[in-house]
Amino acid sequence: SNATGTTITLSGKLTSIGTGQVNVAPYKLEDASDAQSEFPGITLWLDAADSGSMTASGGNITIWENKVDDTVKMYPGYGGYTDAPSMDGSINGKTAIKFHGNEFLQAKKTSSSGAAWNPLGVNGATNSNYGDFAVIFVSQTLNTQWNNGPFNFGWEGHIPGGNRYIYWDYPTHGNTRIQVGQITDNEPFLLSLYGSTTENKRILSWDGAEYSGTPAQDTLVGGFYLPYNVAAQNALFAEMLVIKGTMTDSARHRAEGYLAHKWGID
Repeated sequence: SNATGTTITLSGKLTSIGTGQVNVAPYKLEDASDAQSEFPGITLWLDAADSGSMTASGGNITIWENKVDDTVKMYPGYGGYTDAPSMDGSINGKTAIKFHGNEFLQAKKTSSSGAAWNPLGVNGATNSNYGDFAVIFVSQTLNTQWNNGPFNFGWEGHIPGGNRYIYWDYPTHGNTRIQVGQITDNEPFLLSLYGSTTENKRILSWDGAEYSGTPAQDTLVGGFYLPYNVAAQNALFAEMLVIKGTMTDSARHRAEGYLAHKWGID
């Protein structure tokens, strides 16, 4: 150490840092340019904590903007359902979108009457084959119901199931399943789903714990929607990142770290 007047400097060294890996996240993604630089191939970024990305009427969502593509927005409804979710959810002090039962948001190009859009499709197509992707999000179930094949990504399985387990099956039910659990209702969780036929890698990360499986090519089955499917699933959605293409472990860990830190998930 050295002190002069009112200034003091300290120096030293670490004798040991142990073993393992520390993943340092970019704890703030400022804008689309920042996200695209951090995570090349990102096609969807939904952030409920950004009030400027949402429009509401009577407390219900009318538009939720995709922060990396201003031509794509989420609008109320899906299939024969028209009810909109509300903005009165909260996860660790931050606004989250609250879905009750048959309330949905669906991705459309240009306007609410525009073409359906899918973040894993070629130029947003809803019927593309794909083999390399990452889907990373923070959510919280308010009740646990059986749901099936979420997001129109072509998957089967349940995220989560009525027994509170996560079953990630693709391309068909029970085929190359990864099963983890159990989630707890009314507690937020971070789920990261990565598959790459290019890298022969498939990883499900649930609150930082990783589970591996067999990758496969899959085919989209429609436009993207939230939350899960047409079961009576009540849930909060906080933030979601979708990346089309391969993603390094380092980049994936940064994305997971960013979301975990922001939403207070240990």
